[in-house]
Amino acid sequence: MKTSYFDYYKLILEKVRFDKRLWEKEYKKALRLLNKNEAKELREWVNQECFATSNVLNNNRYKLPQMRRPLEDQKRREQKEKAIL
Repeated sequence: MKTSYFDYYKLILEKVRFDKRLWEKEYKKALRLLNKNEAKELREWVNQECFATSNVLNNNRYKLPQMRRPLEDQKRREQKEKAIL
């Protein structure tokens, strides 16, 4: 049985939902590569599944959340430890 690109991207989006950046990248790629009807159907599916943030669904111009680096976390822990001592 042949799988359509629409079904393929639904599968991909389900599998990468653990990583917001990767999910958004794949979602944008899917919208770019699918035809208009399939892209509309994908948007509806995403809305039903509640996968994405409103920023991704409503507008392609958005900022990704700032993620703290492990080194920054380590510095914060060291500062807290110094403050306790």
